[in-house]
Amino acid sequence: MPPFAQWLYHQTSTDPELRYLKAYADNHAATWPWWSDDKTDYEQHVNSNEVDPANNTRLKDALNRYFEIWSNENRTVPNAPIKQQLVGFLEQNVGGIVLSIFFLILFMVLIWGLFNTRFFTSIAGIEQARGLITFLFAFSTMGIIVLIAVAIFWLDQEELNERFSRAKDLLTIIIGILGTILGFYFGSLTAGETRALNIANVGVSSPVAQPSSTVKISATILGGTPPYTYSIQFTDPTGAANTSTMTVKTETSDTGAIAKDVVIPTDVSKSTGITFTMIANDAKGAQAHASSAIVVAPKAAQ
Repeated sequence: MPPFAQWLYHQTSTDPELRYLKAYADNHAATWPWWSDDKTDYEQHVNSNEVDPANNTRLKDALNRYFEIWSNENRTVPNAPIKQQLVGFLEQNVGGIVLSIFFLILFMVLIWGLFNTRFFTSIAGIEQARGLITFLFAFSTMGIIVLIAVAIFWLDQEELNERFSRAKDLLTIIIGILGTILGFYFGSLTAGETRALNIANVGVSSPVAQPSSTVKISATILGGTPPYTYSIQFTDPTGAANTSTMTVKTETSDTGAIAKDVVIPTDVSKSTGITFTMIANDAKGAQAHASSAIVVAPKAAQ
């Protein structure tokens, strides 16, 4: 550790008491005991000069305070046991260590999110994004409020006024942003209401089809929140047709328009009616159903 006078000279705190003490040392540089680490020498210097009693008390208070800070930092010396050095380092750098851990955790979370496709998919929806952003800003705001409340009882009185003023400005900005986000997102719940999901205009290109022929099924998904997904399931109550080959698995429609070609099974030997059910889902998970039928009439049965 450097000598007390050198250490004091390099302090950059905005504490007015520190600035006052440093100004006194600069004004009396010729006689200031730069060589000494004994607090008595500095007190004698203050007493030996014609200083106003009030200022004399102020100088001694500042001297005692910063000499104590320097002494505490000076306790961790290179020859001290490793455990003592570690404890001293932690005591002197606890704020920086906590901030470093916080930013490390934040960095790891960001990296995890960048390479996790499920995370991107989850926040693609408006509801998930709204919840994530609201949680982050609400959590950050509450954390800053708690930090400011603790700092009121933690900081030195000389530093409290200036730092608390800056903390209030920061808190005001964050609360303003949080209020804007909450107002926009939750206000848009009413403004952005959508109609109920529905499947309309269900039709087939050939109401009466033959085995092995291709029939186009069309429909329109209305309401809800795009993009949409849909599937089509087929059944034959008579068992004349094997409808398992006709099933349309989940497909996507950004506009809601559906046009799907299906092939009638070749093994239909008698007239029958194949019923199909269309199932549609929107981006928010709403679901709608619609049903219709296709009449299959083999040529021999006509």
